[in-house]
Amino acid sequence: MKAGDVFITNSTSSSGILGHAAIAASKAHILDAPGTKCRPKNDNNRMSTLKKWTNQYGNGWIAVYRMKNHPNLSYGAGHYAYTHFYSTNADIDNKNIHLTYGINVHLYEKSPTYCSKLVYQAFYFGTGSYNVVGVQHGYLSPYSIPATFNLNYALYKIKEY
Repeated sequence: MKAGDVFITNSTSSSGILGHAAIAASKAHILDAPGTKCRPKNDNNRMSTLKKWTNQYGNGWIAVYRMKNHPNLSYGAGHYAYTHFYSTNADIDNKNIHLTYGINVHLYEKSPTYCSKLVYQAFYFGTGSYNVVGVQHGYLSPYSIPATFNLNYALYKIKEY
């Protein structure tokens, strides 16, 4: 696992929307917004180890995607997620960002957030001036995340559990 890897699974649903998405914030931790069945609405962002995350979502398939040709941009997105959606100083033991869960069409507002919005924002805001993902409007489903990436920065499936 590398920072910036994108995880998509079909093993859950929220508000009638199938699927779940997360981003590797580091080589050791996955960041997501799991919804109100798993976390309080006003503190919905969390970090998990790969083992813990795959155990939770292992009752379906889990696909892992990576930008193969741009490891620095992937790392930037993962680090952005860590420092903007969990801990301002990237400290696993010092969570000081608490995001509210909510599904809405405002993709460029940090809160409320939901799983695929969090992943999209990590790449949209966390890769500098590079045009990694295209501008999107409306709700973004977990399964549609790979299609938001511009051709030069395409995600490739590297593993499936």
